[in-house]
Amino acid sequence: MKLEEDEGADRLFNVVPNEGEEDKPFVMPTTKQMSAADMWVYSRPNILENGRTSHIAPEDPGDLPEGEEFDPEEAKKQQEMADPYEPLLKSVTADAAVKTG
Repeated sequence: MKLEEDEGADRLFNVVPNEGEEDKPFVMPTTKQMSAADMWVYSRPNILENGRTSHIAPEDPGDLPEGEEFDPEEAKKQQEMADPYEPLLKSVTADAAVKTG
């Protein structure tokens, strides 16, 4: 596929700098700074109690009392309240203590 001369090549190879606060140059942290635990965050979803990174869609139990209907949205909310997702980019220092024994 050939790009049209006027619009393609100039647009692909010209870098447009950011403006404002985002335009500050990146300063690489030192090795000593990177050795501190508060410099690190989680970038992947947490592993839930079901051993997965997402909840399994709730199924209709079929044995509800007469007059009640199964609400999959409500069942999903209850699942997430019982085993919540943790936010991405959470600091590793915010972890709870590991239970042993």
